[in-house]
Amino acid sequence: ALIEGMKLCAERQYRIVSFRTDSQIVERAADLEFVKNEAYKPYLADILRLKSHFDLFFIKWVPSKANQTADKLAKKAILLNQSE
Repeated sequence: ALIEGMKLCAERQYRIVSFRTDSQIVERAADLEFVKNEAYKPYLADILRLKSHFDLFFIKWVPSKANQTADKLAKKAILLNQSE
């Protein structure tokens, strides 16, 4: 979701962006520009490439329990994509 959001913002030529995620792994990877797990490295490369399009990039981790509405929507989207 972060990568798709970043692509959309880059296409619209936004210069300052702020994202919220319920994934602490995604937040840390984007913020620290590092992942240990080899499987995540291609995703991090995409994030870093897209991050270069912005003058300011902010990302914040929001626990799922603190944002139940977004969590429900995300789970619904996952289920819809799995059924396709």
